[in-house]
Amino acid sequence: MTRRILGVVVALALASVATPQSNCLFKEYDINDLASILQSEGYGSIEVLDQGRIMFKVEGRPYLLLLMDDGDLQMFCGFSGARLAYEDINEWNRKTRLNTAYIDAEQDPVMTSDLLANAGINEEIVKQFVGLFVHSFGPDFRRFVNERNRAR
Repeated sequence: MTRRILGVVVALALASVATPQSNCLFKEYDINDLASILQSEGYGSIEVLDQGRIMFKVEGRPYLLLLMDDGDLQMFCGFSGARLAYEDINEWNRKTRLNTAYIDAEQDPVMTSDLLANAGINEEIVKQFVGLFVHSFGPDFRRFVNERNRAR
């Protein structure tokens, strides 16, 4: 009986090694992998700025995808020339999940979102993360900034 159980365990182990790992969640990406994913999704004007940042455009607006040293990803967009009060930014952060807004050193409103890689990521997760940021958070934040802009 013990041999039979041991045989089944060995067979399952060998089968799992032979199974393709396309849905594997422990994939590490380098900056060129990420640029290829963005290109495959149809994003335009993709430019690798350095080993940790990619700039690309959606509807003429620039976005940054940052690859952190630990493999985490961060999306970033900013609005130069707009002026928001800290109360406006606090309101955004209070009412919105999965991203954070703040006033940067140049006093411009910016928004970021993080994808933690320590639990594992794959290409589909990266695509969904970027897509949600640029097609939902980005336009929502742009509307918010335009409504609250005190620079006019």
